[in-house]
Amino acid sequence: MKVLCDVHIALKVVRFFQNNNVEASHANDLPDSFYSSDRDICKFADRNDCVVITKDSDFLNSYLMQQTPMKLTSRL
Repeated sequence: MKVLCDVHIALKVVRFFQNNNVEASHANDLPDSFYSSDRDICKFADRNDCVVITKDSDFLNSYLMQQTPMKLTSRL
C-alpha cells in the first residue's frame, strides 16, 4: 500500500507509516509543496496508486462526484 497525506495531515503521520514499512509521502513533497492544488494531489495519487489521507471535504466530494482520487480515506 502507498499513502499520500494531504497538507493538513501532520508529518509525523507520514513518518509513522514509513517506520512501519508503508510507502508514504506528504503533499509537501510534491513539486508545488503546500501550494499543490487538490487536483494535482489527486493526479499524483491516481498515477502512483496512492490512498489519499485527508481531513478536507473537497476530496470526498471529488471522490463521490468524479471518482478521483481513486482511493481515499477521510476523517471529517
